[in-house]
Amino acid sequence: LLSLPDRNRLRAEIYACVADSGSVEEDDIERAYAITVLPGVQAAQLRLLRAYADLRGVHRSELDRLHAGLHSIQVPVLCIWGRQDRILPVSAAAAALHHLPAAGLIIRPACGHLVFVEEPAWFDETVRQFVRSPAQLLAGIRLQAVPATPLRLPSSRLPSPASRLLPRLLAAAATLVLLA
Repeated sequence: LLSLPDRNRLRAEIYACVADSGSVEEDDIERAYAITVLPGVQAAQLRLLRAYADLRGVHRSELDRLHAGLHSIQVPVLCIWGRQDRILPVSAAAAALHHLPAAGLIIRPACGHLVFVEEPAWFDETVRQFVRSPAQLLAGIRLQAVPATPLRLPSSRLPSPASRLLPRLLAAAATLVLLA
């Protein structure tokens, strides 16, 4: 039942992913909802959940596989994190940087998990600059120190695996890692 499309639940899930719910427009929710009702989306979400997570959270073996794969990425990477992210805490940025040899990090203090929703103009311009000249942008970034901790997704943060995964699926590619 948790994977069945529901506008109100989706709205609450998206609000949980931002520091300022006022930055989320009704159009954002409608676009996200439109994705959830596409044919095959529910089945795909359930397959992902069953493959990578259970009621306790993401399988440790999947996190280990993710960490191992990150080392193989040799192109410039820009990590953009919201300091108020309740999905992946900013401490996970240190783990990401440790595993990405050519990465830079920008932490947005007033944002949650969906930086591109909360600060769209800044996000768009930063991505444009990165795509135009990754080395120049990365050289100009002052990396902020964050404590190094293993990347963990505790199951206690959100009510269910289904509700934890949907916002990440909608935002992961744009928010966490941008490859040139």
